[in-house]
Amino acid sequence: MKISSNNMSYFNPPRVGETYQQNLTLNNKGGLWFQSFLVSEDSNQESPGSKFQKHIPAAQTDKILQAMASYFRKPYDEIRATDIGIWELELTNTDGEMYRYEGSLCANFIVDGVDLSDLIRDTLGMYELIVFDDHGTDDRIQNITVHYKGLTEIHTRMADYFEDNLPWDTYDEQIVIDRMSGMLRILQTIGQTGTITHTYQMGKMVSSLLNEIYLDRLFSDQEPIQRITKDAPSEDDDYTITITYDKQPEKIIYGSFENGDLPNRWGSFVETLQFFLESYGLGKVLNPRIFGKRKRRLGEYIFCSVVFSDSEKSYYYLSNSDTILEGDHVQVPVGNDGQTIGARVVDINYYTAEAVPFPIDQIKYIVED
Repeated sequence: MKISSNNMSYFNPPRVGETYQQNLTLNNKGGLWFQSFLVSEDSNQESPGSKFQKHIPAAQTDKILQAMASYFRKPYDEIRATDIGIWELELTNTDGEMYRYEGSLCANFIVDGVDLSDLIRDTLGMYELIVFDDHGTDDRIQNITVHYKGLTEIHTRMADYFEDNLPWDTYDEQIVIDRMSGMLRILQTIGQTGTITHTYQMGKMVSSLLNEIYLDRLFSDQEPIQRITKDAPSEDDDYTITITYDKQPEKIIYGSFENGDLPNRWGSFVETLQFFLESYGLGKVLNPRIFGKRKRRLGEYIFCSVVFSDSEKSYYYLSNSDTILEGDHVQVPVGNDGQTIGARVVDINYYTAEAVPFPIDQIKYIVED
């Protein structure tokens, strides 16, 4: 396997002395070859960076090669974007046959829930690799802990059942995102009332979340220790954010939990975290989209009504999958040339052959993996 990644672009090019190209080669015997090139002051002169060759455990290279084979043995749609770097890949099988692929540095290749670029970086311990997404870095966040203290008004429908119900109580909330344990935990402590804990033990997905937070530089514009309004955290609506890195000194940010005293990109951090949490939702047992949906009976057809982004008019498409839910975004074929576009499912119904609302032979099927 050989990957050549070049992140040179017009609007956001690497600066003089920074890496613009990396070549990485691996074989199934544990061989590793790496070379990088730096931007030179003289555009006509090549400036070499790191170059080395070493042997690593074959189990590590096998892990990467098997993941690459698993992904690229399927039909690959080339991803191209303007003003962004490119990658080129050569895969050679045991028969000596070589296959070439290429695309832009915005690829998100997932195998068994893990991004291929992150898999390569983590397995080799080379976090500076550009690979397929240009998310390489010479440092990483190991842990983010957000700690909030304040007062909260207790609202509960069960208030009438508690003799000593208090309208206000102390409130403590912690969000911990930890790379080593692969865990994200949200802990809420409401005075003497009790605690609420949400734990996401998601391994590599937590690592990917921390990588995204670091690369988006969500806290990079803050000083290592920032006193915003108050000299130190108090008991009244205060927060402390502690960030631990591989190499950088620990960063501590604290202040009053209000607009203007929070880090400049706090909203972006919240959006990133919410997207991660919403990806897993509340599960199935408490989800009305799940328990409110009946299964298909023998002999029934699944009719899905979908709408496109530019219209509110709905169209029928068939599906063979009972896993599609109202609100899901799907790919559907349009026209006669096999083109597919995105649509949103707004209704699902089941019909026998005698009761279908539209001729079966005139309806196309939703594209399913």
